[in-house]
Amino acid sequence: MTSTEMIFTVGRGVKAVTAEEMGAELSGSVEPVPERMQEDVNELLEHIKSTLSRHISKNLQTHLSHHNGGSQPDVAAGAPITGAYEYLDVLTLSPQQFLVPGVTYRPHKIVAAGEFALLLAVLFINPAPTPGGGPSATMHLGGRPYRIRFEQVDLTNVVDGPDFTFAGVFPSPAPVISIWPVGIIPPNPGPNPQLVELNVTMDVPLALQPYAAFASQWIDIEDDPGFPFPQAGGPRNQIPLRYLIYPV
Repeated sequence: MTSTEMIFTVGRGVKAVTAEEMGAELSGSVEPVPERMQEDVNELLEHIKSTLSRHISKNLQTHLSHHNGGSQPDVAAGAPITGAYEYLDVLTLSPQQFLVPGVTYRPHKIVAAGEFALLLAVLFINPAPTPGGGPSATMHLGGRPYRIRFEQVDLTNVVDGPDFTFAGVFPSPAPVISIWPVGIIPPNPGPNPQLVELNVTMDVPLALQPYAAFASQWIDIEDDPGFPFPQAGGPRNQIPLRYLIYPV
């Protein structure tokens, strides 16, 4: 995939890439995907890429149509956008597990000690022109270094970590959607379950380029059957993602 293919146009839609496809370096006590789960993990990542690409493409077309009197211009033409402009945003997804035979993946916020689970974040970079028809955020961030931080807090024992950091340089233009997976195998927490909070941040480590964001929303993939009120899976805004590790 070339960097040109990553840019958004109305006719071609949004392209999504993974951290691995961008050559990102990941540091921290990361667990590799078990070989028997690799195919399922790849299938999940492709599913997320295609689903988000379609969803964001549709949203962007609606946004551009609204700002251009109902028409749907090609973003590459530099049609001006007025009003507030969001350069980038981050969200997280429910932890994923791969335990049930015949089921590709299982979203769950309850993880047993010793089980492999996948933490996931998605970075969105705005491909629409900046106000006045200037270069998009994907152009602004292209070629710049980045850090994606998975910052965890053990709320049960009130201690930090474990944390993980992706680092690298965006291609030019930067991808509209990038997916950041981190593998974990939680150790046994002891006699009591361990409640963990996950926050994800992104920044450009250049003193004169103050780009930064953090995950203010996360996607709950599980459907609530109705306790205490019916609530379908979907976005959870302005609350952190938390998951529970239980002893076995």
